Amino acid sequence: LEVALSVSELVSIIKQQLENEFSELFLEGEISNLTQSSTGHWYFNISDLDATISCCLFRNQTFNVKDIHSIKNGDKIKIYGNISVYA
Repeated sequence: LEVALSVSELVSIIKQQLENEFSELFLEGEISNLTQSSTGHWYFNISDLDATISCCLFRNQTFNVKDIHSIKNGDKIKIYGNISVYA
């Protein structure tokens, strides 16, 4: 009989494998659901015709994006970063 994984264990495995395989990546897509939180973080989705990924640009990273305030929903962008999974 196999022992079932807990949800936390599965998320931990997925996180470790994703972060090892895709430590840095360059991604292109369309912005949607762009919002700035009260803490200064930016949350958005980046999509193509078939898929969507949720993203976060943390406040301390916004200094690297000169025109962050001119980005709007529907813009096609290219982003560079890393991928992670949050439980």
